[in-house]
Amino acid sequence: MGDDGEFLGTVILFMSFMGLFFVCFYAAVYYHAYSVVNAAAQDSLRAAQLYGNDLDDGYAAAENIVSLAQLSQVAIEVEQNNFVIDTRVSGRVSSPVFGWSATVLGEARGPKERYIATTEDRPGYVGP
Repeated sequence: MGDDGEFLGTVILFMSFMGLFFVCFYAAVYYHAYSVVNAAAQDSLRAAQLYGNDLDDGYAAAENIVSLAQLSQVAIEVEQNNFVIDTRVSGRVSSPVFGWSATVLGEARGPKERYIATTEDRPGYVGP
């Protein structure tokens, strides 16, 4: 009769380890998706910041990164206010087990590169 309790303890221990495994798996999936959208936002900002590029270049850079990940409901926003560029990339990450899903968001902000003429470009200009 003592064997029944031992079997129950083994089942409970096994289920606890499986639960811990799934929690770690979900955490890894979420962290990967979070890293992907942050990388997409940063690459989008870098592409849009360059002198001669526009916001469409930033959008294309983010779309290129996000297309490599398994995200759904992806939203990419690249906006410019004066000389500051804001990029936001969000997406929904889901797990194949239990229908769990979460939204991840990556943001980046930085200045737009401008061309400022030097004294060699403007003869007679003394400068500040």
